[in-house]
Amino acid sequence: MKENKKLYLLAMTIFVAVVAAYSNHFHNAFHFDDFHTIVNNIYVRDIGNIPLFFKDGSTFSSLPSNQSYRPLLTTTLAIDYYLGKGVANTFYFHLSTFIFFILQGFLMYLLFLKIFDNTEVIAKPLEARASCPQVIEKCGQDARVPGKAGSFAITSTEKNSTNRFIALITVAWYMLHPAGAETINYIIQRGESLSTFFIILAFVLFMYSPFARKWYLYLLPLAAGALAKPMAGVFAPLLFVYLLLFEKTSTPPKKKRGDMKKKMPVAEDVKIFGWWHVLKNALPAFIFVLAVMLFIQSMDPPTWTPGGASFFNYVITQPYVILQYFITFFLPINLSADTDLQPFTTMADIRFIAGTTFLILLVATAVISLRHKNLRPLTFGIFWFIITLAPTSLIPLAEVMNGHRLFLPFVGLSLGIRWSLSLGIRKFAKSSKLPVRVMRTAAALIAIALISYAYGTHERNKVWKTDEALWKDVTEKSPKNGRGLMNYGLALMSRADYEGAGQYFRRALELSPNYSYLHINIAILEDNTGNPVEAEKYFMSAIANGREYPEPYFYYARFLFKNQRYGEAEENLKRTIQIASAHLNARRLLMDMYYERRDYGKLADIAEDTLRIVPNDEHASFFLAIATSGEHPLFEYESMTPERLLDLSLIHYRSGNYEKSIEAAREALNLRPDYDLAYNNICAAYNELEEWDKAVEAGERAVELNPDNPLAKNNLAFARSRQAASANNGTGD
Repeated sequence: MKENKKLYLLAMTIFVAVVAAYSNHFHNAFHFDDFHTIVNNIYVRDIGNIPLFFKDGSTFSSLPSNQSYRPLLTTTLAIDYYLGKGVANTFYFHLSTFIFFILQGFLMYLLFLKIFDNTEVIAKPLEARASCPQVIEKCGQDARVPGKAGSFAITSTEKNSTNRFIALITVAWYMLHPAGAETINYIIQRGESLSTFFIILAFVLFMYSPFARKWYLYLLPLAAGALAKPMAGVFAPLLFVYLLLFEKTSTPPKKKRGDMKKKMPVAEDVKIFGWWHVLKNALPAFIFVLAVMLFIQSMDPPTWTPGGASFFNYVITQPYVILQYFITFFLPINLSADTDLQPFTTMADIRFIAGTTFLILLVATAVISLRHKNLRPLTFGIFWFIITLAPTSLIPLAEVMNGHRLFLPFVGLSLGIRWSLSLGIRKFAKSSKLPVRVMRTAAALIAIALISYAYGTHERNKVWKTDEALWKDVTEKSPKNGRGLMNYGLALMSRADYEGAGQYFRRALELSPNYSYLHINIAILEDNTGNPVEAEKYFMSAIANGREYPEPYFYYARFLFKNQRYGEAEENLKRTIQIASAHLNARRLLMDMYYERRDYGKLADIAEDTLRIVPNDEHASFFLAIATSGEHPLFEYESMTPERLLDLSLIHYRSGNYEKSIEAAREALNLRPDYDLAYNNICAAYNELEEWDKAVEAGERAVELNPDNPLAKNNLAFARSRQAASANNGTGD
């Protein structure tokens, strides 16, 4: 009873520590792939689209090249969008991920405990196992030791109270590790955490429930995990290794009367039964995984691409990457959201040699530890680490190395390393003259390590707070990453630091001269600083370097629309929609342009087509009403929603009627006082009217309501700079 109280106290302490470590992450911003999968993905905006997610993979992303079949993941995002009433509040997105993370911790405890207990049984001599009174649990076959009636074989579990504490500490080590923050903070990588959760759930069902094993119910979580991310398919080889290590030596069932008179020797009988036991239990998982993977592949749109280039260059880089991952497990001090490691070009690279040597030594360690029965968790942990890294090591992806890929592999590494450390500590304490002092010292050191990990996680969350903080960190830790430099420059440009943005863009251009998105951002910078000729050159080079992507055409069209080059703008907007039919921003800009030109026929067509894709889109409904009336309607504010009033404000703004734009935005605020987008429109309109004080006031309110709104920050920064310049001119400076 006393030990149970200590166990519960330790469990509660770990839970509080994990919550405290992640307490500052619940309002962190969207980043990187979050934008094309969540923020700009029109399908997650309506919870009624959930059936569409299971139809094919085209609803996963607004970018065709990134569309893959992950319907369960998209479903959870749509629910979060519904609960949070949009993307302005990221709390529900982070809360959902964190809840699954906590549940995963509980399942990991059950997984680790079962493996540790099985190891204790395996490590005992056969005679001791046969007579051990604590061995009480059957698993699978009713396998009895020959000559020992009523006794169970190693598929049973010996209860060891120490193992419960080791399992809890191992869970704490994993959950507080700063590398986990890379996945928990990166919202779209919930697919990684969901697949990990369901893999562990499948293991727990397989280990603890004879009913689930008999009827293959443990495969159901595996299907759910694969629908979140295909990575869940690694369960099959993991299960094979588990069976090989912990269940292969099970003894055969008692032969029935009438069997062959010539009996096989017991040792050979046990050996054959052991292999049959492994194959019998592992084969259904392999068949199921193969079927699920083929189904998912058939549902992926043909536009999906993994993003990598040379298979050879990518693969020869992976041994070094695995070495870096292993080092990160012990020293998570140089985490980067986007590393600058590039694929190796030759096997003569010293890093390839170092990585390959390490990988050989790692496998050798697993094989050597296999000879020692009490080190089988280490063997299993190493093979878990290698197997779960295999898919991202053999399929060329856009990045050769990424922090969120550690989420699943570190489960196995935590298992193996922590068990080995515990054995070493217990062995040293047993041989010591002061065993109590040794154990207390070890406990103190473990506590210090866990507190350090928790602090590191808390600090890592701060880096993920905003785009500017994240990409600044990337530029410092990965200074040769052109994309990282560009994104930090983009963050600076969003607050009107055009000089700083230009510096980072130029550095990025040296490293990534053909990066289409970089050319887009340079073009926007040139346009914002009054260089439309240079801007157009960069827009054209963006299209030349990214003809298969929709964004170069869209941003060039926006530039053309601003300069009233409607024919060219229309052509580029149509090209955008041709590449990405669900590109809502392109559709809305096309509607704005048709309204501006009073082309009501085309306006009705694009509005109706948009409503077919997004039935509740306020923008399309508003313009369809205008198009079908065939005239300029007299707008009645009383009958309009805040969203339609904001659309009207934007229409007036683009028509140059800034007073009317402000009037419509204020009407929207009457209906929704905390509408940050309305304050942003007011700020932008006052900027055009050169009424800087009023612009600053509205802009400050917009940023106060939504600190992550880049448009509001940009308009406010511009208003403040002009306000300061005006004040200086007024004093004669």
